[in-house]
Amino acid sequence: MPQYADIGKSSRDLLSGTPKSGAFNFNPKLTFSSTTSTGVSFAVTAIANTEKNVDGTLKVSYGNKCYSTDATIAPGGKTSVNATLANALDKAGVPGVKLGLSAALPDVAGTAKMNMEYNPCKEFGMKKSFTLSSAPLLDVSCGGLYMGVTSGAELSYDAAKGAVTKSNLAVGYSADDFQVSAHYIGMEANKKTNSLDALLKLAFVHKINPTKTVGAEVTRNLSNSGISFTLGYSEKLMCGALAKLKLDNTGLLSMMYETSLTTGETLAGALQMQATDLSQPPKVGLSIDLS
Repeated sequence: MPQYADIGKSSRDLLSGTPKSGAFNFNPKLTFSSTTSTGVSFAVTAIANTEKNVDGTLKVSYGNKCYSTDATIAPGGKTSVNATLANALDKAGVPGVKLGLSAALPDVAGTAKMNMEYNPCKEFGMKKSFTLSSAPLLDVSCGGLYMGVTSGAELSYDAAKGAVTKSNLAVGYSADDFQVSAHYIGMEANKKTNSLDALLKLAFVHKINPTKTVGAEVTRNLSNSGISFTLGYSEKLMCGALAKLKLDNTGLLSMMYETSLTTGETLAGALQMQATDLSQPPKVGLSIDLS
């Protein structure tokens, strides 16, 4: 089922990365996860931050085909709880509906949120969430698929401000060996000017062969006509390892190498340097996944 978040996913996997597609982590990171015989899963993550401290996160989850629950304890003791019910309205004659409820402790009243996902067919999908407060924050996204072309939109409305805070559009096309996408970001926060800018992002990813992938993303700021770009390359090596490289228009060069041991652990190293000024100290990160 198509969703707005699926558009341009291949380029994000290549240029930004995820734990599954290979991420660029420049802070030391240790991850461990395990599942008990009863189906309860535990995941512990420790990340060294810039203040030379270690932030730890614990997540406990359980789920099956009908429902799922999880609780996450983040740094500072903040605890978030989620519960999801799949096929929630099947008996009412509305198939493809998933309902969820989430909140953060101890401020349940200020953080409680209702989530809904609706996938009635292979060609359409929608997600909606809203905070359970007197002035709710509403987020809606949807996607549609027609003849290989996926289009979607994303909208946020803040009732407290009485204004739309997000308005995005996207369209993409996926083939066996390439994916192309275009995103219009209507309100992107610009920290330098403390303003909201409109952006146009174009991305292309080409799978040269089963082991090599190249891609690029070009972003034009429609508010000030600025242009930026990022180039990326990834290769699955014969030893089973993954190597990735990306370079942006400022000369920032990032590299990562990930490999899995025969005992199941995953090791990843990342390096980031300013290619136009080698006198600047590089960033180095090491990630260990003991799952």
